Amino acid sequence: QGRKIQSIGTLSTYIIDCPCKLFKYYENGGIFYFCKDRENNLEYLIKEFKHKDILDLVLKGIDRNIYDQHANKFDSILGLNKKTALDNYLKYNSNSQQINFMGQKAVLVSLENEKKLFFSDDNFIASYEIIVSGQDSLSVNKFFYQSINSLMLKSENIKKVF
Repeated sequence: QGRKIQSIGTLSTYIIDCPCKLFKYYENGGIFYFCKDRENNLEYLIKEFKHKDILDLVLKGIDRNIYDQHANKFDSILGLNKKTALDNYLKYNSNSQQINFMGQKAVLVSLENEKKLFFSDDNFIASYEIIVSGQDSLSVNKFFYQSINSLMLKSENIKKVF
């Protein structure tokens, strides 16, 4: 089982280093990525929560081009929506704290045998929850931080990958 750099996300695509092949599946309208690292007895689960679709992005681009003087209004609504998503996640997850991650606010959840990271992309197109769980807390810690520290926005880092 060699390390694998893999893509996650549909509208905002990220790359992540994961020791097992992520299996993408759809359930109840959601997008999930899952794999089981048998060598380290860990499970990886990544959930994608879409907030916008491609039509929303096109319309926002047109609005910005036509009504550029309202850009601050769009940015403040975007910021409020991101803050609400983070606050809700903090409220419903014990042992959580807000952190800075990839230049943005995110939520880190630390349980003994499970680590979670919740973050949104720059434009609040989607949010992601990355979960690593297993029986050995040291392995969970090591591989969780190894994976989230490898996370990069694909469009900005394509040259680093190839």
